[in-house]
Parts: sequence; C-alpha cells; structure tokens
Amino acid sequence: MPEGRFNSFSEFYQNSDYAKFPLEFRSQGSLPTTFIRAKQEAHSFTNAAVPEVVFHLSLNSDMDFRYDAGDGWKSAGRLQTGCLGISPADTEIRYQCESYHDLLMVAVPADGIDDLFDEFQYNCSDSFNPVYGNVFRDDTIRAALLRMWADSAKPDRASSLMVDGLQQTVLAQLLRRTNKPMTACAHKLSDKALAAIDEYIDEQEFLGLTIKELAAVAGVTEFQFARDFKKTTGTTPHQYVVEQRILKARELLSDPKLSLVDVAYACGFSSQSHMTDVFRDKLGITPGRYRAQIVS
Repeated sequence: MPEGRFNSFSEFYQNSDYAKFPLEFRSQGSLPTTFIRAKQEAHSFTNAAVPEVVFHLSLNSDMDFRYDAGDGWKSAGRLQTGCLGISPADTEIRYQCESYHDLLMVAVPADGIDDLFDEFQYNCSDSFNPVYGNVFRDDTIRAALLRMWADSAKPDRASSLMVDGLQQTVLAQLLRRTNKPMTACAHKLSDKALAAIDEYIDEQEFLGLTIKELAAVAGVTEFQFARDFKKTTGTTPHQYVVEQRILKARELLSDPKLSLVDVAYACGFSSQSHMTDVFRDKLGITPGRYRAQIVS
C-alpha cells in the first residue's frame, strides 16, 4: 500500500516501489502535463490516489493484467504494444502485471480538465466512465501522446503550446469514443448525500468501506464519487474516513474506562499500533499522550 499523501503522480512514482525500475520524467504544457516512461518487470503494486487523470500507452508489451479499484480484482484484458488505458484521478488502484512492459504515462491535472469542461458545463468524470478500466486501441490518441512525448523534451514555448493543443485533441477523441451525451456538471455532493455517507460510515464502524459502497450511498458512479467527494470535502474518501476515525477516537479516549486497544478497534483501526501511527502522522501526538492531556 502507498504510504503518505502525494501531490502528483510524478511524486508518487519517485517515492514508491516503481522507483526501482528505469524511469524517465518530463514536464511540459501550461497545466503542466507530466510524462513518465517506465520499463517495468512483472509486479503487483498499488498506485496512490493522485489529482491527475493518467493515460497509459504501451510502447512494448504483450501481457494480461488485472486491477482492483477497491471493489475486487477485474481483468482489463491483454495489454499489447500500442494499447491504451486510463486511470481516473483521486482513486487508489492496485495493478497486477505478469511480465515486462515499456509504458509511456501521461498525467493530466484533473482540475485542468474540469476547467476546460466547465466552459461547456460538462462533467469529465462521468463522460469518461466507459473508457476507465479498459484496454483499447485508438490511433488518434496514440499518435497525439507520442507527439506530446517528443515535444516534452523541448523547452521552447512552441512545444508547450503544441502539448496543450494535443491534450485537447486527446480529450476530444475520448469523448467521441464514449459515444454518449455528456452530463451536466454537479461537481459537489449534496448535503443530504454527505450526511448519508457520514451515517453509513458510523453504522459500519469504519470497517471494510469501499469506494463502491460509498458511491452507492451517494447515488453516483464510483469515479464521479471520488471527484465530487474531494470537491465537497477537500479530501479523498480514504483520507476522510481516516479523519472520521480520528474524531471518533478522540471522543472515546475521553473515557478512561476504555483501553487503547478497545478504542482502536471501535474506530476501525487494524490495531493499537495502527492507531498510534495515524495519530502521530495527523496530530503529532500518541493516543496515550492525547488521553493524558484531556483526562488530567
């Protein structure tokens, strides 16, 4: 599992298990857009939730692979040279790849895509749902991504404009592939939906929660939920649940009759040690010291 929060896909890649593979990083365009070329062996790694939509283009591969976006393992089909895949923003995904593959990954800030779509009152997340999690071929998108990669090596203004233009070409072609009307942007969850989520989290005692469950409670798709949830709360669903666990733990720690182990399990932490690590990371203090401060 990825540790800590990452502000970008590039930051995650440089500080994850992927760093052991040969990597080449570039950045270009006004957003900016990040490019990573990675030559990877077989692996089973988890990609952290990051604020970018990531396009994956296979430069050299012939393998089956699976992914788990929080609702169980699914087969994405066979990834061969020239195939494409897309990962949504703000979604933690585990990948299982069976053999060597050479990938070009292009990470585009989701906020930048939303700003572009806002001009037309469209919802990026919902419109792209048909292509998320699938392997597909598209000569227009493949050619655009390769040209973007080539221009990313050039520091001049013309290359930056070229990357911006090709980025819009990629997005337009994706919308054409979905072959369905784009839906109006909601961007934020309603107060009623958020209250229902809080109630559900409390009823489930924070245990075994998945994006699929929470999206169903909110009445939206999984990928739309991740985006709209962050715009509503300022954090990802996973981080929100952690914060709710901390709030509940702080409340229970005021009762000296409850042991630290009891508090940890009541709040969905896997162990007392897990609760201690989270408290140190988020509050800069251990649960025991926190209790001593409020009880004394």
